Amino acid sequence: MILVDTGSTVNVIFCDTLRSMNVGLYEIIPMPNPLTGFSGITSMTFRSIKLPVMTKEVTKVVYFAFVDHPAIYNVIMGTPWINAMKEVPSTYHLGIKFPTPNGITAI
Repeated sequence: MILVDTGSTVNVIFCDTLRSMNVGLYEIIPMPNPLTGFSGITSMTFRSIKLPVMTKEVTKVVYFAFVDHPAIYNVIMGTPWINAMKEVPSTYHLGIKFPTPNGITAI
């Protein structure tokens, strides 16, 4: 399950997600960043990882903050990804629209 969070300033991927994708932890880059969760508690992420993300016909390489905490989501896509995709999220319609080489698409 993926959360597109217009209030998140980072993209987040969780340890269990990387394990299920068979991504080696050696690919994780040491990069300290403060991360404030939904509860308002701030913790430090000490790693990030760069992964390709394919959405319909568009593939972007995305930096994710790596978090080793249990979560109900596999990833949280924040404003860095939203802006890179030039997407327009709609919370009312629970979807997003973005440009592709073949025109505007929605998911």
